[in-house]
Amino acid sequence: MSNFSAVMDEQREYAKASIGQSGNRPYTPSPQYATYYYGIQDGTSLLSSKRNILLIPLQINAQDSATAEAIVTQLAIQDATLELEKSHATPDAVDGFSILLEQRKTYAKHNCERKLDRIFNDGIQCGEANPELQGDILNLTLRIGSLFNDLFKKIANLITHITRNVETWLVDSCNSIKNIFNSIKGWIASWF
Repeated sequence: MSNFSAVMDEQREYAKASIGQSGNRPYTPSPQYATYYYGIQDGTSLLSSKRNILLIPLQINAQDSATAEAIVTQLAIQDATLELEKSHATPDAVDGFSILLEQRKTYAKHNCERKLDRIFNDGIQCGEANPELQGDILNLTLRIGSLFNDLFKKIANLITHITRNVETWLVDSCNSIKNIFNSIKGWIASWF
């Protein structure tokens, strides 16, 4: 395993462990890879057009994966909300709704981790094929990991807000869902 692949795997584990955590410490490479990591950071600079083009697929993959997660979560919340409205928000239905949304939060976390795995795997392939991009890829994937953490936090905070304020949520849930997720998708579109 190359130094690059080893550092990417460390960053992957760091990014996945960070999902849902607040106040994370910055990534620090393990001692055996520190010289490589900090040395390669000196080689990163303003990206040339060619270098930038080679990184675009990683950026698009990240944005598409995040948008897909936002859409799936939006649809799950919409469906659960419609079912709750049909049940006239009985106490049992509210409890079931809260449980369902908490499960959705867990599922979103797991999905973010799986999506990061794919992005990091693609980054390793790109970096092994283009050694001159390794420092840029390390920086980009670290940023992507942070953005996925932010995405999960937005989803988790929304679900927590909904489950704590179910009655208020139901009053204007249709518009709220649309507005919130349009905002999230717009934020994702501005990542790069």
